Amino acid sequence: MSRATRWLWALVAAGTALRLAVAAATEGLPFDVESFAIVRHALADRPLEVYDAVGLYRWPYAPGFFAWIELSAGLERLTGIAFLNWVQLAPILADGALAWLVATFLRGRGAPQRVWLAGAALVALGPSFLVISGYAVQIDSVAVLPAAAALVVWERAGGSRAWQAGLLIGVAASVKTVPALVVLALLPTARDWREAGVLVGCAVAVPVAMLLPFFVADPNAVLELRRYAGAPGMGGLTLAVQPELAERWLTNPVAPNGVNAWIADHAGLVNAAVLAAVAAFLLRFRVDAPRAAAIVFLAVWAFGTGFFFQYLIWGLPFLLLAGHLRAALAVQALAIVPAILFYRGPWEDHGVVVVFAALMLVLWAGWLAGLFALGRAAVRARGAPA
Repeated sequence: MSRATRWLWALVAAGTALRLAVAAATEGLPFDVESFAIVRHALADRPLEVYDAVGLYRWPYAPGFFAWIELSAGLERLTGIAFLNWVQLAPILADGALAWLVATFLRGRGAPQRVWLAGAALVALGPSFLVISGYAVQIDSVAVLPAAAALVVWERAGGSRAWQAGLLIGVAASVKTVPALVVLALLPTARDWREAGVLVGCAVAVPVAMLLPFFVADPNAVLELRRYAGAPGMGGLTLAVQPELAERWLTNPVAPNGVNAWIADHAGLVNAAVLAAVAAFLLRFRVDAPRAAAIVFLAVWAFGTGFFFQYLIWGLPFLLLAGHLRAALAVQALAIVPAILFYRGPWEDHGVVVVFAALMLVLWAGWLAGLFALGRAAVRARGAPA
């Protein structure tokens, strides 16, 4: 094992140990901790009617993580170690795997040692990753890992890449829905219609197959999942439209203004329009997969109808895989103070809202600038005028 490889494993080990220490010292975000407990008991009592039992906002995802929840409950009974600790182990280990994946992909593309080690460090020691998996007990890394692996498989250009990448994206979508958007980043470089069809078909087949038993048992509850669109006012477009809406997350309830009310009522339409525009651009200029994935998630951050800090985990690995380490560092640096303000709330002082909104609007402006820069680079790469 080379010295550089030892450094890589040391980074992964240090990041894992740090997350375990944070997890041991904290109790997590109450809503999410409670949600895991609610889902656990619903799976035990009414396994095929779990979506009706827990409600949309407790579990608006496909059932891909249910097996780990069941396993965690069993391990608690077997070992005496708390159920939540076992649940949290999954995203902690997924972060380590993401750090390794980023490093090996960048190294394989000829990046210098300092660059691929820095890429691994931005995951292993990155504050956004640490907060989400180590403190908040969110499983976004678990969902993003197979989606990132799908991009890596696709870039190897093997003859079986379509079904392999498609199944990996399907696994991602079965845990959380949005990482499935990686399929939009791969389609522009599909060799032909058949490869594109295999990719999409496999990506759709996995979550559909997992949801099918629940749909047969309780179709209305499963169809209700379509309504989930995040929550407005914490970041992105909805905060830019109404900065004072941040108060609802930090101090006092605030009603959305007319524009945000319209966005909330038409969230599906807004998100579909954004994704359609992004897909059309990527296909028009046949954008390479790493850059396309970065564009997709920058657009989701900037123009999606809702934002939570765990959504950063959707895009950061793809910025790193595309080689944009400084951008990934800047996002995490700008987000850490607002994240702390949110997770440590509620607050009495209204000044906290001003600081939060200002930093999040700077972050939003950065996402817009990143979209413009990557879009212009994609156009120039195709030889068209920028």
